Amino acid sequence: MNVLPEQIAAFIRNKTSSSFEKLSLDLFRHQYSLNAPYRRLCASVGASPETLSSWRQIPAAPAQAFRLFDLTCTPIEFCKSVYYSSGTTSDTSSKHWMDDDALELYEISLAVNFIHEFSNIGRLWAVMPAPSDAPNSSLTHMLSTLNADKFAGSELEKFSDSLAMASLESLPITMFGTAFGLLELIAIKQVSLPRGSRVIETGGFKGRSKEISRQEFYGMIRHGFGVDDAQCHSEYGMCELASQFYSHGETGRLHGPHWVRTRCIDPLTNDDAAPGEPGLLRHYDLANLNSVAVIQSQDRAVLYEDGGFSLLGRATDAELRGCSLTAEELWSH
Repeated sequence: MNVLPEQIAAFIRNKTSSSFEKLSLDLFRHQYSLNAPYRRLCASVGASPETLSSWRQIPAAPAQAFRLFDLTCTPIEFCKSVYYSSGTTSDTSSKHWMDDDALELYEISLAVNFIHEFSNIGRLWAVMPAPSDAPNSSLTHMLSTLNADKFAGSELEKFSDSLAMASLESLPITMFGTAFGLLELIAIKQVSLPRGSRVIETGGFKGRSKEISRQEFYGMIRHGFGVDDAQCHSEYGMCELASQFYSHGETGRLHGPHWVRTRCIDPLTNDDAAPGEPGLLRHYDLANLNSVAVIQSQDRAVLYEDGGFSLLGRATDAELRGCSLTAEELWSH
């Protein structure tokens, strides 16, 4: 019987004496044993459960590898769910497979993290497709798990009318949406949300013809929904990760939960970037049970001493190659 999911769930709930270090190495052992493509990656860099003594030594799988391989500890025919990336930067989307244990841990982690970050949630509304229309969207599944009251789907004008009516009531509204979706909603009708409401942006203008600055965007959100800066937030997540990061306010830094560690990697040395210097984000996520716990992202950022980070955009091909992070190279050994 595999007790690892229960141990990680207890750690997420802060009801355990286990350490991040121990659970990380236990999870690596589990994934090294059962995830064949990941085991080949580890072999290419000489890493195995016998050679590692720290979570920092666990090899990272490049995010783009999720497009090329089924990175799963369970045969895909026995997985309960699969989530796809948006596919805006590639014709082939990333795939994150989850079996029953992984899906349960994912749902525990997203709920614990959200409740820790936000209080007085009120009604939860989503400017995105309904679960029935986007069964392979991890973000839609997250909001469904959080018992979202309403999804906009393709009926944005109808959603706008409902939002205007709901704003006449005193119960706060917590509204998730992509930057583009939120601005489309404002273009239809500006609505002053009830006191205590908040807006959580889940992504920028990837694949769109127009792009605006963060400062301009937050100004439009404050004006369009009648909220203060303290009620404006960002959510950063990846299809390849089970956990999310949140920021508070226009200049707020993104922070992850206690079961995630994030490093900023210098693409020239593959070591930690100097304090205050930009690098590529590498995430260590205990909630990534069935795939790979350590993901090397393509996101450039500056990491701060408090563990928070500010995004700077996507890495260039040169940066990725300098960091020896292309999936084709790692699996060519």
